[in-house]
Amino acid sequence: MRHFVAAAVVSALFPASASAVITIRPSDVLALPGQTVAIEVYADPATLTPEAHEHLNAYAMTLSAVEFAGPSTPSFVVPANFTFGINSDPTHQYVFTAAEPPFDPASGSNGSRVLLSAAPGTADTDLTETRNGFGRITVRLPAFPFPIPGEYSFRIDDDSLSLRSSTGTIEAVGGTARWVLIPEPSAAGACAVAGAAVLLRRRPRRHRHL
Repeated sequence: MRHFVAAAVVSALFPASASAVITIRPSDVLALPGQTVAIEVYADPATLTPEAHEHLNAYAMTLSAVEFAGPSTPSFVVPANFTFGINSDPTHQYVFTAAEPPFDPASGSNGSRVLLSAAPGTADTDLTETRNGFGRITVRLPAFPFPIPGEYSFRIDDDSLSLRSSTGTIEAVGGTARWVLIPEPSAAGACAVAGAAVLLRRRPRRHRHL
């Protein structure tokens, strides 16, 4: 009975350290056709607590968007040297220095999948609520009439996610973000006119009875 009570007290006093799991996610986006925008990849601050800060010295992860396929959909912009940008959002500062940006060592990133990794080999970095960024990726949207307005999703794949410290593995899971593509006012008007024209063409002809 005493052992049970002691265990309950320990769990109550240290709940965060006992079950802390970091969520790595991309930022949500609201954009128009023809735009080029950037998304931030970061550790969700809600999953980082002062009592359970993790010390990071290497990471690898894949950002994938199965709906990004073909010329009529959004696509990730992959630099020629497969080196990506560091975070620009001050609330998601990059975990390492600008001299160690995220890159794809396999050179396999494309319009629908991006691999981010970094391993500076220096002292561990303390992940905090504001120092939690893992990279910045550019996304290009084709102009009207493509892509089709609507909601796209992209996520950090769990099976490729790896965070490490000098003492072992840091437990983490991948998160999902939404890409909401809204039509331009002029494009919406064009769609309405085109739709009306189609309806007029489909209207059955009335035959005059003699």
